[in-house]
Amino acid sequence: MNDKIDILKLEKKLASGITENNIREIVKIFLAAVNDWPSSLASLEDYEANIEKFIGSSTKKENIEFAIKNSDLSQHAWQVESLTQVLVVFQYYKNNIDLNQIIKDLKSKLCQLD
Repeated sequence: MNDKIDILKLEKKLASGITENNIREIVKIFLAAVNDWPSSLASLEDYEANIEKFIGSSTKKENIEFAIKNSDLSQHAWQVESLTQVLVVFQYYKNNIDLNQIIKDLKSKLCQLD
């Protein structure tokens, strides 16, 4: 994979069979979360940037949780749904990590599988 984790390539990679359980689960979570985001996104990095813009701060777990609790569901239901899903990714990582770091780690692991 090149500079960014392309969503379409990620879908193909999942369909072709990622065998490592944690990586497969993280990819599934990200793809579901990206699918629920209200605008079209080309990469996981674009998704992370959209989240950062939406929540107005870094994409750490506690900031995402705060944004979920304080969002108006009548206006931002899809964003909240997406954020709720992506929170699950944090269970695979240590505390005080943000989505940017998680995406970099995932990219590194996916490159090892190529």
